[in-house]
Amino acid sequence: MRGFARRALVVATVVGILAGCAITAQAFTLIPWPKPTVTVTPTSGLPTATFRVRGKQPLPNGAACPVSSAPPSVTFKFYWYKVISNKVLIWSTTTNNCSASKIDTGGSPNLKPPTGMNAPGTYVIQVITLNPTTGAPYNPNAYSNTTVYRVLAPKPSPRPSPTPATSPPPCGQVGTAPCPSPTPSACTVGTTGMAPAPPGGRDAAVMMALLAFGALPIGGIVLFSSPAAWNRRRWSQMLALLGLSLILLTAGGCAAIVGQQNPTPSQTEPSPSPSPSPSC
Repeated sequence: MRGFARRALVVATVVGILAGCAITAQAFTLIPWPKPTVTVTPTSGLPTATFRVRGKQPLPNGAACPVSSAPPSVTFKFYWYKVISNKVLIWSTTTNNCSASKIDTGGSPNLKPPTGMNAPGTYVIQVITLNPTTGAPYNPNAYSNTTVYRVLAPKPSPRPSPTPATSPPPCGQVGTAPCPSPTPSACTVGTTGMAPAPPGGRDAAVMMALLAFGALPIGGIVLFSSPAAWNRRRWSQMLALLGLSLILLTAGGCAAIVGQQNPTPSQTEPSPSPSPSPSC
């Protein structure tokens, strides 16, 4: 009898615990739940920058996290949108991690703004909480909440400042290249002719002098060899010839002296002047 009583007591205790757990879960289900909260870190960034979201669902009536039973599980879904009719799911998780009377997702993995919805501007991040068993919200009137995130415009690339033009170093200085040689200019080379020597120059005077000196002995020989050399007529001819020879001799000597003082160009063929140097 005593054994039977003991077994009945154990059964009653287990049934009581199970009933208590059922009542607690039912209580969490029947009592309206408050709104969840959502945070984003950081609150802004470039179109390709990463961020993390975190959701928390408070328990009904501020109830403490259950100790004797498992906390209720909650499904969290996070959406990204600019217009609510065009939102994109960026993260979803189901957890029963309870802390400080709240089911807490903890930090999400690194997320980025969705492609095509990352132009600079302000966007909305929305969280909704659902019953993972039924897929319905614990409180249809307070099952979502939102926060904002700003996508920043990239800074324009700095334009390089123009490099001031520098004049080349002067040539011929120490450590610089030598100056280039000047290009010779083309000069017109003219052939200068020489004027013909006037008649009666130094050559003509020499020829006349030779004729005069040669005429005097010939005349003297002719006169002295003649039988009638000593008549008056012969004497007159000899004197005339002697005077003529003296005149020719005097004229030839003067012409030679004048030609030496004032030389005139020879009548030879003029030779072309040498080519001028490049510097005209």
